Formats: sequence, C-alpha cells, structure tokens
Amino acid sequence: MTRRKKGRVAKTPAGPRDPGPKSREPAQIRVRQLYEISKLLAYFESVEGTLTAILERVGETVPLRSVIFILQGVGHTRSTVWGGRAETAELLNAAKVRARESYAYLGRSGVDLDENEPRPLAGARGAAGDKSGFLLLPLVVDHRPIFGALQFEIAGVPGEDDLVFVNAVANQLAVALDRRVTIEAKQANAEAGRVAAELREARTEAERSWLKTVLDRMPGGVLIAEGASGKLLLANRQAEQIWGGPLAGSDIAGHRKGFHPEDGRPYQPEEWPLARSIATGEIVTEEEIDYVRSDGTGGTLLVSSTPIEEPGRGIVSGVAIHHDITERKRAAKAQSFLVEASAVLASSLDYRTALADVVRMAVPLVGDACFLDEVGKDGELHRIEVALADPKQQALADRIRNQAALPGSATPQAKVLESGKSVLLAELGSSDLEGISESAEIFRAAGLRSMIVVPLLARGQKLGTLTFAGATTREVYAPSDLAFAEEVALRVALAMDSARLYQDAQNAIRARDGLIAVVSHDLRTPLATISGTVELLARSEATDEKRPKWIDALKRSAVWMKRLIDDLLDVGRIEAGGLSIQPERWPIRSILGEALDLLRPLAQQKALHLEVQLPEREYDVICDRPRILQVLANLIGNAIKFTPEGGAITVRAEPGEREVRFSVADSGLGIAADDLPHIFERFWQARKTARAGAGLGLAIARGIVDAHNGKIWAKSERGKGATFYFTLPIAASS
Repeated sequence: MTRRKKGRVAKTPAGPRDPGPKSREPAQIRVRQLYEISKLLAYFESVEGTLTAILERVGETVPLRSVIFILQGVGHTRSTVWGGRAETAELLNAAKVRARESYAYLGRSGVDLDENEPRPLAGARGAAGDKSGFLLLPLVVDHRPIFGALQFEIAGVPGEDDLVFVNAVANQLAVALDRRVTIEAKQANAEAGRVAAELREARTEAERSWLKTVLDRMPGGVLIAEGASGKLLLANRQAEQIWGGPLAGSDIAGHRKGFHPEDGRPYQPEEWPLARSIATGEIVTEEEIDYVRSDGTGGTLLVSSTPIEEPGRGIVSGVAIHHDITERKRAAKAQSFLVEASAVLASSLDYRTALADVVRMAVPLVGDACFLDEVGKDGELHRIEVALADPKQQALADRIRNQAALPGSATPQAKVLESGKSVLLAELGSSDLEGISESAEIFRAAGLRSMIVVPLLARGQKLGTLTFAGATTREVYAPSDLAFAEEVALRVALAMDSARLYQDAQNAIRARDGLIAVVSHDLRTPLATISGTVELLARSEATDEKRPKWIDALKRSAVWMKRLIDDLLDVGRIEAGGLSIQPERWPIRSILGEALDLLRPLAQQKALHLEVQLPEREYDVICDRPRILQVLANLIGNAIKFTPEGGAITVRAEPGEREVRFSVADSGLGIAADDLPHIFERFWQARKTARAGAGLGLAIARGIVDAHNGKIWAKSERGKGATFYFTLPIAASS
C-alpha cells in the first residue's frame, strides 16, 4: 500500500509503442467513464447516492467485490460499505479490518465500520473463494491533511490500468468532496453569521418579537436552540404547524417522533441535526427524516442545521431549518409508480397477471387496500384481485374478494360502473355502504376510512372499476389523489382493452382457420360424389337400372352440402345476434311426436329402444316450432349416432313452475369430463368422434335455446351414457 502525494496519479512507463486497437478500446471506455463520473460529481446531489452511481460506472470495467468509503468530519467520521452478493459476512469483515488498519496507518483516527449495514454493489463480480486484491486510496487535496479514504476490493490481481483508473476516480472524488465541504461551510457560516447577528440584535422582547415576525415569514420551519441548556429559544409559525403546537421552551427532541428513512430506526435525542450541531459543531445539510405529525399521519422533513459560535465562547446556540417535502416525495413516488406500472402492463398480453402485479404494487403507495373488479362476458362484476398492506389481514382480503358487486347492488363500485364517473369518499360513512352491511363490517375490521373508486373505460366501453382505500393511519384522500388514481385507471383500462382486442383477434383467426378446415373437409366428400357421378353419366355407359341410383347419390350430396351451408349461416346469425325466431304456443306432445317420427327409422336400423316420457296432462310451451325441432333432431340424432346397437334412448319432458325441461338420455359410452365444457363450442368434436360431423350442431342448438331465453347443458359419466337438457318457457294456462 502506498500513499499518494499531491493527488497525482502514479506515472506509467513512457514509450512510443502503440498498445494496439484491442488495448486502446478499454482505455477509451475508461476515459468515457471518467467523463461520466465527472458529470456526476459536478451535480453531487448526495454523497451516498453519487458514490453508488460512480461505483456502478467503475464496476463496468473493474471487477469490484467490495468498496469501503470513509469520510472524516468535524467531531465524527462517517463510513459506507458496499458488498456484492458473493461477499459473505466473513469476507466483508476482513475487508473492514483491512480498511480500518490501513486508515489508521495513514495517521488518522480510528473509524467504526460495523455500525452500518452493507449496501448492495451493482455489477459485483467474483465468487466467494476467488482471490482478490485490496487498494486503499486516501482522499487528500494539495498538501492538506487526509480527510478520508476509498478502499477497493478487486477480484483477481488488479492490472496497472485498473490502478490508474481507480486512482483517477479517487482524485476526482477528493476534489469534489473538498469543494462541496468548502461551499457548505461558507453557506453555513454565512447563515450562522446572519442568525447570530439577528440574535445579538434581539436583546429586548420587542426585538425578539420582531425576529419571530421575520422568521414567520420564512417558507420553512425555523428552530433556534440554546447551546448550554439545549432548550428551544424560538420557533417560527411554520415549525409549529409542522409539529402541531408551541415549541419554545421544550427540549430539542421533546416528544417529537422521527425515524431514519433507510431502516426505520427512531431518532434518539442526541441524533437530531440541531442537537448534533450544538454538541459537535457539525453542519448538517438537507438530511431527510420521516416523522409523525400530531394527528398521527406521517410525513418527510428535509432538515439543515448549523452551530452558532461567538468569539471566546465557542458554540452558544444552533439553528435548524425544516422543510416538509412529503408532497414532493409523494409526487416523485407516484410518477415512478406510473412508469413502473406502465412497464408491467406492457410486458405481457396475459393482462390478468399484469393487473394483479399492478394492484399489489399500489399497496401501500396509493392506499392500504386496492382491489380490481372486471366486467365479465356475462355483464357482471367479478373481483379478480385484492391486496392489503397488512399481510396479517389475508383472511379479510379473501372476504373482500368475495364481495364483488351484484347487479342492482348499492356498492360504490356498482354506482361508479353505472355512472362511468369516479367517486371520492374522503370519510366513509354508514350511508356510503348502505344496504351492504357485510362490506361495512369488513371495512371497519380492516381499519379503512377513505375510498376512491374509478371506472375502467376504453373506447366507450366499461371494463370494470379500480378501488383504493386508506386506513385511519393515512391522511384522507384528496382531489390530487383522485387525479392520480384516474391516471392509474387509464393505463389499466388501456392494457385490458389491448389484451382483449388481441384475444379477439386470435379467436377470429382460429375461427377462420376452423371454418376453412371444416368446410374444406366436409364439402370434399359430397363434391367427390357429384364429380364422379357426373363423369359416369357423361360416359352414357350405364344401364337404365343404375342411372336412378346415381341421380339419387347426386341429390343426397346436394342435400348434405345445403345442410352444411345452412348450419354455417345459422352459426353466423347466432354469433351476430341476428338469429330470428317466431315464438308461438305449441303442445309438448305434438313437438316431441313429430321429432320422434322423423328419427325413429334411424333408431330402428340400429335396434335401439326409443322411449318418450310425457307428463300426465298436456302442457304448452312458447317456441319457434321448426327451430326447436332442429334442436331435438340434433340431440336425438347424436344419441342415435353414439349409442351402440341394442341400446336405449329416453326422451323426457318435465314441466316446472315457469319452464319445461326437456332431456335426451342415451346408454352410450358417455362424454369425458375434460370434454364436457367444450361440447357446445362450434367446430369442436371429441377426438374419438372426430369428423363424425361438422361440429356445428350443438353450437346451433345452444344458440336457438338462448334465443328462447332458455338454458342448455349436459351431464355424463364415462361409460354410463350422456344426458342433454334444455328448457323452454311454459305457456300460461288458457
């Protein structure tokens, strides 16, 4: 280890030999990095933040494993440790020991490196067992005393270029730190001198009152404390508003609650910036402190403090300036959230997963609870995600998930969906949850008192609602929170709409491909029959006995093609909502009798027992007779097709209070459980029965029954046959 003199980089051997393009490229990269580092140091917003950014640049070319930063201040020494993921506690401790011993060797006082948790080192390289080298560079400017050091742990053996590079970085950092300290000292001394001059003038009560008037006009909160007693001499109106009451005469810390933002540790009385300035002469610049207001809500302060000295007396008092930056921090976090949420929503077309991630991200930044309701294909609201800030309230989250708004309910979500306008409920009252007592109970149990509900709108469609709720420990929602919630909802709605459009497009492509496949397959057979028969007829070689058979084959093929075309047209009308029906009053016996008469010959060909079970007295239904005969023909025809010879088929009609339930049961092999949810989809067929038809019959049957405001479904167990049901509205008694 060598000590640098005058902040200069060690000389390298000179020579005319060109290192070559491959060697020049890393050098050019390091030059660019030094330029980027100089820009970071020119702004120098904070020591830790700037150093972290610098180390990211250094780590791009130098294989860093750990970095230790030491900065000597007035009466205290601060240190920061960065370590990579591969650095164990033992390895970091070894690096700390090296830094402590090396820094002491330079002639400086000891430094405590164990008080801070290590920060993550971005881009760190090297495994736990790899060798590494240590390089401690003192921070010094000109011939002045060393005021700090920067230790690098480099994986492997550092090269000469690495040493020159990190030495240049340390030089830049030393100059920037020295410049920053000089500027801050001048500013602090100027401020201290100004305040001290005002204090000297404030010898009488009138002068003190005048000073308070001046301080009251300052934009930030000002506290002035006496050095000997540590009592607050003066506090302006802004400081009293921040802390919620008179402060003069109280201790510096008093009963005020402050916390370290990085780890949440409470501030001890001696840790407050004003106390440190009086005790050690430290000049504190823009230190962030999370604090608790008098009403229990939280906020963030930006605090600067400086000691006030008098010749021959030393530090006689201190002054601190407080700025409440809660809104500024909140706005920055909100903007960051919008950027992150937009990235998450755009990262996947599986919008359900992306929406769930955004809902969880919103807690606790936007609220202590967040849940999203989506309008399903059935037109009803379905709660698809719920997140609560308190992980112990998982049971409440499950109850909220089951509280999706029902049609006609009076929940805020149902009202927002109906009106399409956002709602801000700053203080939830009993009237806001009127008629939904269970929801009110859940909200009270979760400690929620404020709510925002915003609609999810896209292209004039109502896609759902997004709800944020705040607990009693949070400030009630304000119009600014509503505007932010609407920004989030806009991004969520656009993501949902885009994903749905993509899904619709995919479905349309699959439907087109399915239609082409079905039509091409099912038209091939009758077209081949027609083509072959026409060719035979054209040869005129057939006897008169064969010609009628060939003509009959032509007719059957034409009928089959017409039926397929009619089915396709029916499917198109059903999906377009244009299937027209002409409902009239018809007797059940008449409808079933005609259907069975048409299909009994087919059943007899397979020796099937075809039975009908009717109610004792006659009932009428309201239906389009030809269309319902089409449904029955499809269901009974399928039963005949899939029932083995000698089996049985039973057709029933069971009247209820408002509807008649029809059923067709067979003794066939049944339908697999995995296939049941799909049997009413168009072009769908079970693999074992594939190409037994066009796959349109059940889809058309469902469309016809739906047009009659009825329901159609099926039950089956593999090996025990299948039963198909559908309902029709019963006609009123004459």
